[in-house]
Amino acid sequence: MPDKLMMPSLREAMWSSSPDPNATLDDVLKAVAPTGSVAGIAYTTAGAHAITSVSDGKLHSSGGDVERAAIYELRLWEVGITDDREVLAHEWRWVNGSGTAEIIVHETSSSKESTPKFKPCWYRHNAYLQHGAAPLKNPQTMTSIEIFTEQEYGNTVFVDELMTGEWG
Repeated sequence: MPDKLMMPSLREAMWSSSPDPNATLDDVLKAVAPTGSVAGIAYTTAGAHAITSVSDGKLHSSGGDVERAAIYELRLWEVGITDDREVLAHEWRWVNGSGTAEIIVHETSSSKESTPKFKPCWYRHNAYLQHGAAPLKNPQTMTSIEIFTEQEYGNTVFVDELMTGEWG
């Protein structure tokens, strides 16, 4: 066992969270449509489903289409973000009865830096082993970005985590 645990360094970025308390599941799916490749997780009355794609207003999982009427919470995120873009992470969230939020993290060199809705933050990359009900022979990892901000008196605190990876 190593004597010291080394965490990745925090890096500067800008982030925004745009809530809409009146938005619906349809609104989220319309917002995600032009994005291209997305993944996510849908919490339903029949259990959680790993979302592998979205098309024509339908959520697809490895087990087939997810019944929209059964969804009470949804997280979708953009996958395949390349280094040539200013976006580090982009996620949409919806909770039945509470509306939506769109969260974006940009590099500090982004043209978005001067936009009032973007606030300074720090981030670091993270990854988790994926798991399911049955053991996996070669578990995949799910990547994410952890977001930290500085509070009024200088404390740096964890504020959010945005997923960035694909389901294995």
